[in-house]
Amino acid sequence: MTRSDFNIRLRFRSERASLAKVRAVVRSVLQMEGGFETEDVDDVVLGLHETLTNVTRHAYGGGSGVVDVTMNTGDGRFTARVRDQGPSFDPSVAAEEAEIAPRESGYGLMLVQRTMDRVTWRRRCGGNETRLERSVRPKLKSRRVSAR
Repeated sequence: MTRSDFNIRLRFRSERASLAKVRAVVRSVLQMEGGFETEDVDDVVLGLHETLTNVTRHAYGGGSGVVDVTMNTGDGRFTARVRDQGPSFDPSVAAEEAEIAPRESGYGLMLVQRTMDRVTWRRRCGGNETRLERSVRPKLKSRRVSAR
């Protein structure tokens, strides 16, 4: 672990009010952590929010269940592990269903995959575990253009 590493563990009920608090915590930590630009922070918060929303809606059917989130930042990288005790989940089937039958909602998995560098799912200890990873995007150098 380097000096800039920051580890957080949150355990909460899967309710809308909890999701707003988690978003606020993650946004604050990333804004204080060096190297995370506004776009990086927005992407990480969106990807984690969509993951947690899916847990609330699908793992617990809109009811209240326990969600365990472990996050780490350091060296320009964000990682998170989200655990729930819902029924088994196969993201490849859900992604195929979203492509076959477009609708107003159901794009959470696509947003998670687009905002993160790597997303993995697995069944573990009678529950689901989702791992999210995102590195800081390299800054593009702006080029000055002058009219002569």
